[in-house]
This record gives sequence, structure tokens and C-alpha cells, in this order.
Amino acid sequence: MFEAIKHNQQGNAFLAITRDTLLPRLMSGKIDVSNVDI
Repeated sequence: MFEAIKHNQQGNAFLAITRDTLLPRLMSGKIDVSNVDI
């Protein structure tokens, strides 16, 4: 149980770093995603 909590916390930290890195670049237009199909 505690191992799963630790694993989830590490995953959350990774996602927060990814968000904090990508979001400003997306908002400023430094990264263009206009051709990405969703």
C-alpha cells in the first residue's frame, strides 16, 4: 500500500514538472500544436 502511494507521488511529481515545462511554452506559442490530431 505504501509502495503504491510512493509510486503515485513520484508520478505526480513527474507530471507537475512536465506541466510546468510545457505550459508556458504552449501559452507563448514557442511550441506549435496546431497540426496535432486529437
